[in-house]
Amino acid sequence: MCGRFNDHLPKMHGWIDVLGEWSPEAIGVRPSYNVAPSRLVAGFPIKYSEVTPPIAMRWGMVPQWANAFESRYATFNARTESVAEKPTFRNAWKNQQRCIIPMAGYYEWQMIGRQTDELKGAKPTKQPLYITDPEQGCLVTAGLYEHWGDDGQISCTILTKPASPELNAVHPRMPILLDHLTVDRWMSDSNQQLDEWLSDESDVNVVYWPVAKAVGNVKNDSSTLIEPTDV
Repeated sequence: MCGRFNDHLPKMHGWIDVLGEWSPEAIGVRPSYNVAPSRLVAGFPIKYSEVTPPIAMRWGMVPQWANAFESRYATFNARTESVAEKPTFRNAWKNQQRCIIPMAGYYEWQMIGRQTDELKGAKPTKQPLYITDPEQGCLVTAGLYEHWGDDGQISCTILTKPASPELNAVHPRMPILLDHLTVDRWMSDSNQQLDEWLSDESDVNVVYWPVAKAVGNVKNDSSTLIEPTDV
């Protein structure tokens, strides 16, 4: 699951050859340390096996058949196992409307403590963690995008899969994190070919640490949200 992230991106380091140099503000995206669903994010559409310049996309896919450019459902993530069948996502999947959504890192809530005794046991609590790349401070995720309405408003979703061994203790699911090998496949493979690796539970190179519970309030937005804190 990926329901909040930080898009205050550092310099793109090894990703500049794929994503080029770009400015969030130039496409109408305001960087945030606490990006929540329905916010505008930078998405890089893939066309003819190439990454095109970024455009602002609503995070949370709105299908073409929706009555309004909004969604009452949790469409900010799409499970790889069911993306081809779910009505909200299947058109984008069928037509290979793929995109790349970069982020500095994302937040996940880990369940801590178990209620072992109904009278004396402590109830489980959720501790937010910040997950990022240990070397570049930049994660590149696989997404899908969709057009809506006569003026072509665009929304997107981030694909998720079963968590890797490193992250399974945090949450059973994780976003599809691309590296320089898989990004080429994401750009060019057919839907059938993607099935070979999209749900792979191979290791990923990430680090994470506990952060303040203030991230749970979308009104909070500062660099202090990603600073380590004591649990």
